[in-house]
Order: sequence, then structure tokens, then C-alpha cells
Amino acid sequence: MTLLRRISNPPSPGRTVTDPRLKALLETGKNPSRLLGDVQRFVLESGSSSERPTDVLHPSEIAHDDWCRRAAYCQLAGLKPSGLTKPLHWRMAMIFDEGKEIHQLWQNRIWAIGRLTGQFLCLKCGHFWWDTAPNHCFQCSAAQALLVYREVPLFNRGLHIAGHADGFDRDEAVIEIKSVGLGTLRFEAPQLLKQHTYRLNINGREREFIDYDGLWDAIRRPFPSHIRQAHLYSFLGAPEDEIFLYQCKWNQKVKEFVVRYREERIADLLDDVRLIKRALEEHKPPSCRHGGCPECELYEESLDRPARPRRLIRRPSTPPAAPNGGRVPATVQRPRQQDQGPGLQRVRRLRANGT
Repeated sequence: MTLLRRISNPPSPGRTVTDPRLKALLETGKNPSRLLGDVQRFVLESGSSSERPTDVLHPSEIAHDDWCRRAAYCQLAGLKPSGLTKPLHWRMAMIFDEGKEIHQLWQNRIWAIGRLTGQFLCLKCGHFWWDTAPNHCFQCSAAQALLVYREVPLFNRGLHIAGHADGFDRDEAVIEIKSVGLGTLRFEAPQLLKQHTYRLNINGREREFIDYDGLWDAIRRPFPSHIRQAHLYSFLGAPEDEIFLYQCKWNQKVKEFVVRYREERIADLLDDVRLIKRALEEHKPPSCRHGGCPECELYEESLDRPARPRRLIRRPSTPPAAPNGGRVPATVQRPRQQDQGPGLQRVRRLRANGT
């Protein structure tokens, strides 16, 4: 006898489900399942690791062509979207998790060869410090197996920007790790995908085929949004040499690109960020540079209502501890003079003796 799991308290037959998250959750119960349905519901109910704070501007979002400065202003001002946001599908959550696993895999490999620089956490004693490829905790001598890499935080309180670089190669280059699949290409390089997609007539039926090997070979430079993201990290204080590691999802091949920071490539984005900063000070939302888009349209009703004051960029005031138990000094890096506020901070590499 086959037993089908029921979702408790299903909506009445004549009632339309409008909540996007509830709708996505109900979708997981449509087909009979012994295990998969429970896993899908767990993924949706536990939330996505991709969800981020809305009190800062994230370089990975700013770098995209469809980023909206008006919507970003609304988020920083604490306004709530009046419409329904796009629900998180369980498949999208799994894609985020897969990308995170690929990042951790490469970070562990770079750590193993002694070149991974950033923040490390000891799971045994809670010690948190800045180092290059440690093999034990400097506080309690715990083995490397009990250490966790926490990447490289970069932020600027004055411009409300905060993000995490994937890592530093010692302290000589910033590392960006990207897993590349068809979804990446549809968003980052649709024309390249189109050039390697062919339609064939097989037994009277139109079929679409992708030349996967040719498509991967045609990627000869980092995608523009990836360059802009790494440039924003360099602007915030990361090294000016930028290493991109691309791993292909369909054949596991890997490519490396090295790019040198040039501020003119992100000058327009920095102008928009400064415009948002002035808009927050003057309580005047900026225009949408796309002439109106789905992102900012969600906030139009909220713009007519006053928002509660919001404190932006809640970050620890002290950097992590150095290996010898001292403090890693903050350093002010390359950003222009008018952007150098008290919150501009990056911790720099120290040797094991703390110097």
C-alpha cells in the first residue's frame, strides 16, 4: 500500500494562494514522494544562504547591468516593497549551495598550498584572526581540521558598501572563484550562448543543441560584471591584481584569468553609489537609470510614506585578533579622499608573530 504525505491545513479549493513562499512550499507536495518532497520543503523552510542584509550595498549586486540605484536607495532607507517579491525556488537554493561548495573546495586547495590569506575561525575556542594558511590555532593549538576560513571582509561605512572577497593570494592579489553554468551564460553572455546554439531537424522535429565544448573554449576573458565586482573590492582596499578562477559546471574544466584594477571601469558605478549617499542625506530618492524597472517599481508606493530611521552597516568596530593575541590594525587604502570616512577598513596580512 502506498501512503502519500499530505500538507497540513491545505488551502480551501476556492482560495487562491498569493503568498509566494507558501506557493513555492505547496508546489513541493504536488507529486508523490518518499524522500525528495521532505528535502525540498526543508530547503525552503530553512531559508537560503544567499539571503543578505539590506542595510548595505553589495559589490556582487552593484556590478550587474540591471542593478537599480533607486531600488538600492529604498532598501537602505528601510522601505518595504509594496508588491510580491520573486519567491525562492528550492532549485535556486540548491544552485546557491552548489556554488558555495565549489568556493570552499578551491579555498581549501589554495589553503593547502600555503597561499590562502584572510580571516580564520577556530571552532574549538572561538579565536578569530587574520593569517595566511595557518595549520593550527594560535590561541589553543587546535589542529587545522578545526579551523574555518571566513574570507576577506571589505567595507566602507561612508558609501554604505560591504562585501566579502573569496580570498587573497597571500596579500598580492584578490581571488574571485566563479562556477559557470548555462544559467551564468544566459545572464552574463547571452550572445555567446546564442552563437553556440544550433537548431537541427531530426525526423521532422526541430531540436536545439548546444556545442558545450565550443562554448567553454569561447570564454577567453572574465565576464564584465565579474570584473566590476573584483574592481569594487580593489577600490575598497583589496590588492590591484585580480585572479579569476572559472570552473565549468558541465565538464569540470577550469580557467584562470588575471586582470589589473582600473578605476575608470567602475567610475559610473561609484558615481551612482555617491549619488545614493547624497540622496539618503537629503531624503530624495534618485531616478532609475533604466527609466523604470521591476526592482524599483516595487517601492513606488512606499516612497510616499515616511520610513523609520535606519542605522546602516552594523559591523564590528574592532578587527579580528592577530595570531599573537594583539589586534590587526585597520588600513586606509585607495578610495578617493571624499570617500575616506571613519568606516573605511580592511585588515592586512600579518606574520605569525603579529608584525
